[in-house]
Amino acid sequence: MRNKVAMNEGNCGSELDSMARELDHRVRNNLSVMLALVRLQSEYPPTTAAAALARVSAQISMLAALYDGSSEAIYGEGVRIHDWCGSIVASIARSAGRPDAITFSSPNFDLRLPMERAQSIGLAFGELLSDCIERARQAHSEPRVSVGLSEGEGGMVLRIIDQESSTSLPPLALRLAEVTGCEISSLSELGRTERELLFDLCVS
Repeated sequence: MRNKVAMNEGNCGSELDSMARELDHRVRNNLSVMLALVRLQSEYPPTTAAAALARVSAQISMLAALYDGSSEAIYGEGVRIHDWCGSIVASIARSAGRPDAITFSSPNFDLRLPMERAQSIGLAFGELLSDCIERARQAHSEPRVSVGLSEGEGGMVLRIIDQESSTSLPPLALRLAEVTGCEISSLSELGRTERELLFDLCVS
């Protein structure tokens, strides 16, 4: 009996050690991602230091949203796309101080992404959303953004529509899309911009 108890305690200790190492690994990864965000943002600085800090703060909040409720991914099941998009939208809206500024619609997909890929794509998605909010702020208007998730040819499509015109894409979003193998298209008309972020479910 004592031997069985000792074996159980040993197994429990081994599992706790393994979990502690995994947690430590994930914390280091998160810090590396935050540092990379700051470095990438420094390549495309906003007009003021306050704007730069606000953007980095929004990015870190959005990264936290990617982890929020995604404990399933720790066990290899991946991040559920529907919840993942909704968390990003809510995070960006809260960071902008406008919880009703962005509407999100999607079929209730039961499709999943590996955590690492969800992080990278989510950052590109977050940059596109943040750009919508920023252009509305510069135009001194209330941001009105709609986001839709759907299946498209060759993958999933995130469609982002806002009520301000734009002649360019956020450089950081383009950089992140290039790194992750996503595609971004943009169509801007008078008083309206529509963008699409296309990605697949495979690890590239």
